[in-house]
Amino acid sequence: MLLGMFFILLVKEYVADLVGGIVYKMTSHLEEDDVVYFKGREARLVKFGFIRTTFYMFDLNTKVSLFTCNLNGSVERKLLKRNN
Repeated sequence: MLLGMFFILLVKEYVADLVGGIVYKMTSHLEEDDVVYFKGREARLVKFGFIRTTFYMFDLNTKVSLFTCNLNGSVERKLLKRNN
């Protein structure tokens, strides 16, 4: 019984993250390969999925991966692409 309750809770969290990610992705102006300010640092959006989103941080030379539903308020602005 305890194992069944744990499984139900796990599935509930996964479905909640999936729905939150779908809603954020459908209502967001972001696309893959955009350069944005993520938590005050310049970063490139590498992968923008329904569940996880990955950023490449220029100043740290690292990748940061987090749940898409947790992006609210983290992306401050999108930099426009320049035509050279």
